[in-house]
Amino acid sequence: MKALFSLSCATALLLSSLSKEATAHPADDPYYEERDRLHAPLRPQDSYRSPQYAAIEVRFGPYRPNVDDEFSGATPFADSYGTGPSVMGGIEVDYQFLRVPYLGTLAAGLGVSYVQYEAAAPFADGSGASEHPMSLWLLPVNLLGVFRVDTFSRDFHVPLVPYIKAGLVYAFWEARDANRTSTTEAGSQGLGAEYGFTVNPGLMLELNFLAPQQAIDMDIASGVNHAYLFGEWMFSSVNSFGSGMEVGASTWVLGLAIEY
Repeated sequence: MKALFSLSCATALLLSSLSKEATAHPADDPYYEERDRLHAPLRPQDSYRSPQYAAIEVRFGPYRPNVDDEFSGATPFADSYGTGPSVMGGIEVDYQFLRVPYLGTLAAGLGVSYVQYEAAAPFADGSGASEHPMSLWLLPVNLLGVFRVDTFSRDFHVPLVPYIKAGLVYAFWEARDANRTSTTEAGSQGLGAEYGFTVNPGLMLELNFLAPQQAIDMDIASGVNHAYLFGEWMFSSVNSFGSGMEVGASTWVLGLAIEY
């Protein structure tokens, strides 16, 4: 992250130098004020921060759907794909439409994630696994409300931002037999979608304190206000409110985020 800040700073300084050589009088130079800000000593963050409208997250974490929870004693998912999780990856974009004074931001978010499970199909007589591949993929789409409490970092210089997310989930899924959608003996296809809800509390670590001057330069050059590492606990119940297969889970997520 510090290297990224440094690279952006060096680019901005080079452009500034070229502009200075091409301009005879600072008063005639439209970039003079921005250059002056770039070379000025470190100032309070409110003096250089550009407008902040949105956040983008890249997210990763273990994910194992609670399919087996709906069965009494039976474990069809574990029997097919084992007891371990797979890694789910995703991206989320939040539009910060309101700043709550002395607290933080309210945002509307849209997130998309993907995870896949693969295994060898078992023989029908239970004698073991065949060489025939099978897989199951999930693609949850989240519509979220997000509240980030950034007053600690903005007003007290503590680089921690707690937050809470809550919203609706619509999860597409497909079970595949080799390279085609699997079918049951009754002819039903193994694909569909379930809906439900999610609640995700988390904590972000603001990284600007690692390189304060480079953070200023990055904001001036690209409009990126903050960079974060974050950890989140995700609880989701996605079973069409009791009428479908449970593909929600309780798990943790790690990721990187920027606000701009």
